[in-house]
Amino acid sequence: MEPVLEFKGYHIKEIIYNDEIPKEIENKDEKGSSVQRTIEAGITEDKKRANINIKMDVIDFKRNRSISVRIGGIFNINGDFSEDEIKRYLGINGVAILYPYVRSIISMISSLDSTSAIVIPTISTLEDEN
Repeated sequence: MEPVLEFKGYHIKEIIYNDEIPKEIENKDEKGSSVQRTIEAGITEDKKRANINIKMDVIDFKRNRSISVRIGGIFNINGDFSEDEIKRYLGINGVAILYPYVRSIISMISSLDSTSAIVIPTISTLEDEN
């Protein structure tokens, strides 16, 4: 049996690395880091293909740096499912497939400029659904 979502690959859409925290960030005195994520999904009209874009914005207050990474993943949809079912599969399985790539990119890029890589926390895609 084929999986509902067949991962076809991903591409990096944007990487922005700053060796200082942008001036528009208000809480520069914070300790640790701030992580914000944005997830968008799209489905073709025939419901045979889908894409997911994940954007992660990370501010490392302790080391005065920030990074933003946006990737897009492409999936084939195997089977006849409603749009709501497909969105659920994308939100759980699609994000779970792409998220490790985002974590790896952030870690690699940040370690090129410092002895300390930025390692963003893991997520539970099931908890995001509740």
